[in-house]
Amino acid sequence: MPTHLSPRHDLEPDRLRWAAEALVLMFGGVCFVVWLGSALLLATADTWGGRLFALAALAGLPGLVLLATAPLLPRPRRAVLGALAPIALALVALAGCISLAPRGVPPPDASLQSVWLDGASFRRLSVANLVPEIDQLTLGARLVRWVDPTVGGEKGARLHRMVRDTYLAHRSDPDRVALGSVLGDCYRDMVGLRPPGVHLWVQRPAVDQGGPIVLFLHGSLGSWLAYQEALRPFVESRGVPVVSPAFGVGDWRRPGGLETVQRALAWVRAQDDLSGRPVLLVGLSNGGLGVTRALVADPDAYSAALYVSAVLEPRLMDEVAAAGVPVHILHGSEDARVPASLATGTAELLQREGLPVALTVASGQDHFLFIDPDAPLFLALDAALAEAR
Repeated sequence: MPTHLSPRHDLEPDRLRWAAEALVLMFGGVCFVVWLGSALLLATADTWGGRLFALAALAGLPGLVLLATAPLLPRPRRAVLGALAPIALALVALAGCISLAPRGVPPPDASLQSVWLDGASFRRLSVANLVPEIDQLTLGARLVRWVDPTVGGEKGARLHRMVRDTYLAHRSDPDRVALGSVLGDCYRDMVGLRPPGVHLWVQRPAVDQGGPIVLFLHGSLGSWLAYQEALRPFVESRGVPVVSPAFGVGDWRRPGGLETVQRALAWVRAQDDLSGRPVLLVGLSNGGLGVTRALVADPDAYSAALYVSAVLEPRLMDEVAAAGVPVHILHGSEDARVPASLATGTAELLQREGLPVALTVASGQDHFLFIDPDAPLFLALDAALAEAR
């Protein structure tokens, strides 16, 4: 009988088990966050596409977690069998969601068209198209009040109402619903994946007046269809085409931002009905960063510029003044995200540099005046267009 037992044991199986358990816990944590978001989506969705996607996630994620943990449970076979039912339900819901997804191709005579450049194409099966944009943005508008101190209380509730009303108007037009969404490029950008090419929303009036066109640069969090819906009455009543390039999350300072504006302008110049016409360059919020850089790089390309609730850069205003392009600024007096003092200070700086500036500070308006039907957006666009002619 041995008098000593060796303390040496093979710990490798235990280490492998600990690693497996750690991976399962991480997977489960990610699944829980997505599951919680899906529960909120199900509770707030306006469309069947959004509801079915949420149901697929709510049923499928627990099933996948159970399937992944089955080898670690006392009765793995029973666990596998228990996972099959929710996974099957998820697959059925996902199939229904896919059947409702837009195909990205409106009728040829639709007033709003989707144009892809440089080999890019519509991704029908991306999350951005399986979940209609109205559900993505209204959920975001509900949540933003909890994560953004500048949007809370009644202001947050008002933002949600404006976003939802704008998208309900969009959803009432089957031609526009068929377009789908390009917010997938924004989500790709968030994780460091650059879009493969350039996308343009092109909105044409039923009766084109043949005057200036608008080149519109979106703000943070992508090229929303809500912006096109907000501009729709202006396009129709003034007979003005609008071309809107997308640039990921909307940080137009980054490499590729100026090139995207120039690529959109080159496309405009190649169109028989748009070529040779004056261009009004409009930037919303972070889109102002793109307007500033485009004016400095190629001032002869633009007849006027309009900054709306824009991020302005005083350090570059001497170059903007030197470009000599007439500038208009529209800003909300209650903008907590980009203070109105920045707009007034920038206007004063440009005026000192010898460039006349038309400044409108809209009383009672905040950062989201672009989609507010009571804001003087169209008046500012009219004034800028008159100078662009």
